[in-house]
Amino acid sequence: MGIFDKTEKLEKQIASFSMNGKEIVCPFCSNHKFEYREILLNTPGMTFLGFDWANRSASVLICTTCSRIEWFFNRPSFH
Repeated sequence: MGIFDKTEKLEKQIASFSMNGKEIVCPFCSNHKFEYREILLNTPGMTFLGFDWANRSASVLICTTCSRIEWFFNRPSFH
């Protein structure tokens, strides 16, 4: 079994979210449900040195209707 034969099971978190007390709504389709993910913000210097793990991460919300991606530096709150 090679390295590319392994499949990772990702648990999807689908919910409504808010930021600073305001509900997040998709600006494209007006949907209120998003899939939540944490994405690593890689930088060339840290990648070159092999320290990708030390980079910060961002919160990403993916619209469940149109799949538009919204990025947040701070983590949105679950509804």
